[in-house]
Amino acid sequence: MTHPKRIVWTPAATTLAFILGLVTAVTLPAIALGGAPLLHPFDGPSTTHRLAERLAERLELTPQQILAIRAQLQAQAPAIRDAVTAVQEARKTQFAAIHQHPPVEFEIRAAAAEVAEAATDLAVLRAEVVDSLYQILTPEQQAEWQRIEADLVALVESILERIQDRLDNALGA
Repeated sequence: MTHPKRIVWTPAATTLAFILGLVTAVTLPAIALGGAPLLHPFDGPSTTHRLAERLAERLELTPQQILAIRAQLQAQAPAIRDAVTAVQEARKTQFAAIHQHPPVEFEIRAAAAEVAEAATDLAVLRAEVVDSLYQILTPEQQAEWQRIEADLVALVESILERIQDRLDNALGA
């Protein structure tokens, strides 16, 4: 009997989860808003727009589905923006706490807890948004979405492995 693989939440796995969520948060709004994503984590709207177009093509979205996705995202846009802003502000506070001299452990821990809370709130919101969009897809499109996610996981894992290898080489590990 084979046992399912157990997921261990290492920093690399956490980074992978963040990247997957970020790509989802970027590409789906770009599809729905005609290439005007809520976030620009890459080199600008042109890259995001190309990713969104490829995702829409691969899912074979109908015009009605795109309109439904647009409506869902427009309804959630203020909450998404607020949640992203909260994470950004919490991270700024954490950065300042980490880099003060001398460091104050209590302040660092409090700032890290704020980051964790803001990131958790964003993760829950992302999950709710993605689920509402997933429900718009046909069963065939849902299956394709799962294949896309698997491809993305494999890509990000290979990138993280290369980063880890380079880090190990640089540190002589």
